[in-house]
Amino acid sequence: MAKQKKDDFSSKFRVNDEIRFNGNVRIVGNDIESKIVPMSEARKIAESMDLDLVEIQGKLDTPIIRICNYEKMIYELKKSAKK
Repeated sequence: MAKQKKDDFSSKFRVNDEIRFNGNVRIVGNDIESKIVPMSEARKIAESMDLDLVEIQGKLDTPIIRICNYEKMIYELKKSAKK
């Protein structure tokens, strides 16, 4: 089994189809009003904006889903971890 690097952020988040939740979620993101919507609507919003759904906090009654560019988010996390 390979050791996971400290800054390997890509395995810490579930993205798009990896998110297997069908209830209501809280969506957050840049230029997005934070609100609670059904998961199906969150998928439509992300798709219409050509962005990804990233599960930020999945263990809550109402999971928090960020709508953003996933690759850019990982890049920024790695960049800030180097500081």
